[in-house]
Amino acid sequence: MSAEDLPRALGKRLPPVWAVEPGLRVRNLLGKAHRQMMPPAMPVLEQMDRMIEVRLVAVACELGLPDALAHGPRTAADLAGAGGLDADAAFRVLRYLTSKGWFRVEGGGPPAAASAFGLTTTGSLLRADHPDGLRDWARFAGADWMSTIWSHAAHTVRTGESATVAATGQEFFAFLDANPAADALFDGAMRSGSGLQSQLLVDAVDFTRFGRICDVAGGTGRTLATVLAAAPSAQGVLVERETVIDRAEQELTGRPEARRVELVVGDMFAGMPAGCDCYLLLAVVHDWDDAAAVTILSHVRDQMGLVGRAVVVEAVVPARSDADFSTMADVLMLVLTGAGRERTHDEFVALFDAAGLRIDHETVLPNLFHAFELAVS
Repeated sequence: MSAEDLPRALGKRLPPVWAVEPGLRVRNLLGKAHRQMMPPAMPVLEQMDRMIEVRLVAVACELGLPDALAHGPRTAADLAGAGGLDADAAFRVLRYLTSKGWFRVEGGGPPAAASAFGLTTTGSLLRADHPDGLRDWARFAGADWMSTIWSHAAHTVRTGESATVAATGQEFFAFLDANPAADALFDGAMRSGSGLQSQLLVDAVDFTRFGRICDVAGGTGRTLATVLAAAPSAQGVLVERETVIDRAEQELTGRPEARRVELVVGDMFAGMPAGCDCYLLLAVVHDWDDAAAVTILSHVRDQMGLVGRAVVVEAVVPARSDADFSTMADVLMLVLTGAGRERTHDEFVALFDAAGLRIDHETVLPNLFHAFELAVS
């Protein structure tokens, strides 16, 4: 199976949209039942180890442990010898991450120093060579500089201001521009997260209707390439910051869609490229407060014309208090940017209306993101 085929195959194995939300509710109810059955202190202790898990998953990726297990199980001592690690420390980390479902013990049973460890299905997504992997997302979440930013989260709660500014003296995207390694890791995280997301989008939305598709703040081009592969007659425009455009050119090299992509260094707060009949904004609006988001969407509206469309893809905060990706993403935006936020459905409607746009069609993807197809009001 090729790298291009895998995201589609994964998407086909996802349950239908109507089954996903009830499934998540059952999961949340089981989690609540589990916590209620335990002494009150135990759920607190269990929940507080999540920072440890995030950091050690990132460490495992940095040290190449998932890659070292790609061809079969190995002992901690073997991994330590090959990677210049401490054997006891490697075993103890593997034992912990096995308890969290990232690794497994070959043959079952409790982990021991002599055990051979392998990858679970989840752990396989941490391999660098996995065509739909999330290694860079795990490294981003557990990066040292992310920990530094999060150490200033109390400042955000006190003031509503970005913890990135408190930690670094710069707004989040300015910090990335000034730190190439962090910028490249962020791009990698966005690229890894966009693989399945992009395929779900093109399976749900017909992009063959459009002749010229502009991906606004589209990262290194993975999403646009996926869209163009599904719309073989369309041309594409990728608008991004200068540092990202350079990496996008490298990312697209060798892909058959590259010859149909125009790379544009642009500022979405200043305007949008003209001549496109579709403007795609995937996980862009949530980076900004309402005023900034309206500015971006208004620039899109100005170029769409009466028959053009904007496709805005975002998580939507549900009208319930269960654990949900959108509420986690909301506080992530709050801490990193101060201004970014996830929104309820009503808030999106009001935002689009303020930009002179209306929802012409709406599709809920199997990962519960909403694809809003917008027309000029």
